[in-house]
Amino acid sequence: MENAGREELSGQKRYLSPFSAWSLSFGCAVGWGCFVMPGTTFLPSAGPMGTVLGMLLGAVVMVLIGLNYHYLMNRYPGSGGALNFTIKAFGYDHGFLSAWFLILVYMAITWANASAVALIARQLFGSFFSFGFHYQLLGYDVYGGEALLSLVVIILAALICIRGRSLARMLQGVLASMLILGIVICFAMVFLKRGQGFGGYAPAFSPWAGNPLSQVLTIIVLSPWAYVGFESISQSASRLRFSLKKTIWVFATALAAGAAAYVLVSLIAASLQPPEYQSWADYVGDLGNLTGTKSLPVFYAVHELGGKLGMTVLGLTVLSAILTGIIGNSIAAGR
Repeated sequence: MENAGREELSGQKRYLSPFSAWSLSFGCAVGWGCFVMPGTTFLPSAGPMGTVLGMLLGAVVMVLIGLNYHYLMNRYPGSGGALNFTIKAFGYDHGFLSAWFLILVYMAITWANASAVALIARQLFGSFFSFGFHYQLLGYDVYGGEALLSLVVIILAALICIRGRSLARMLQGVLASMLILGIVICFAMVFLKRGQGFGGYAPAFSPWAGNPLSQVLTIIVLSPWAYVGFESISQSASRLRFSLKKTIWVFATALAAGAAAYVLVSLIAASLQPPEYQSWADYVGDLGNLTGTKSLPVFYAVHELGGKLGMTVLGLTVLSAILTGIIGNSIAAGR
């Protein structure tokens, strides 16, 4: 009855395996921000120890949200995710509001990942794309060439999704695997060459953000971003070719991978600072005055300790994060 109901609601063949669903969830949860926010948000707010504890505890909290999604997916099978649940529980007026908020979420994340392509291009190719119109927004230079590059990436992702679900599913799986594997490799490079084990991350907590408990709570509060990964699975519930009862394991493994990604990247950011700084705190506190690779702690650590090979791996990893975010959120928004 469950499968029949799903087929009737979808009108299309189910094609998402457990791995495909996992890659969709994980890819939507980890994007460009994972490689930037350790220096701009996580470490200043909670330090290395506070970030690790907050991310792990936040993952536990998100399991509870995952259990709720799991229940609703089994109670109201079919595509649409939170929109479907809202309509069934509260009616179409509430569903209308829910739909618009969800669209804003997916469009904002897609835009953020697409614009990050220009940042990577600026780091890798210098001023190659700095042509065309030019203006400043909040002190950041915007060029026509970089805007065109972001637009091309969005169009390519759209074509991938339009051309066929098999291609999108395959690419999402490959890129999500490259993403988590690349993060592990970069962390291993930094951890082994750093030579201090898990020591040397002093101060353990942020010197600017109050007591340790409040710092950990700050990171826990940020963790619901991962809900987008859950929502992307629920949007495609009628396309799953396995029992909806098994989705809780997809949620759990995607959450574990997401938490591991944020924790490892944050530790990379705190692992090394330029010689003119005494600690990660001094370094992160002065990021606003730095440019180039030094302005991105994750990139700086991998560049200094992993060399050219490390930067190649990191570049492919960040590109995978951007593309999984764009493709995954485009699929979810299309529902």
